Amino acid sequence: MDTALFIVLALLVYIYLVFPFLLAMLSLLPAARAAGGQPPRLAVLIPAHDEGARIQGKLRNTLDCDYPADCLEILVGADGCTDDTEAAVRELNDSRVRVVGERERVGKTRIMNRLASEAKADVLVLTDADVWVAPDALRRIAAWFAAGAKPRAQWRMG
Repeated sequence: MDTALFIVLALLVYIYLVFPFLLAMLSLLPAARAAGGQPPRLAVLIPAHDEGARIQGKLRNTLDCDYPADCLEILVGADGCTDDTEAAVRELNDSRVRVVGERERVGKTRIMNRLASEAKADVLVLTDADVWVAPDALRRIAAWFAAGAKPRAQWRMG
């Protein structure tokens, strides 16, 4: 009985004291690692199926992020779209944005794999068309890799 009580109390101390402390310490690392040097190239991958109504808003949100324009590319995967998704992406006319289209629907996993294989960046950021990002989100993500971005390993989802 005493052992069980000790284990429960130790878990509570870990959950409420030790773990938050460790997270706070880890949150200090990105700022230290990002000091100096060129930020890594980022590719934002956005799978889209019939997202014509909201894709331009998503792209503007991503383009407005506080990240160097020359280190950012955005790839939109048009997955068998039957609406004007591809036209809406091209209408933005921004060199950082490319649309990769599939005539027939292949599914989110396959379109993300295709986008990943076409990206020319060190770091891949996966997001959906209905997810808005904070202005500093890309910079904060990149901070983890800024100390020495290495080419990403080849991988496949699913």
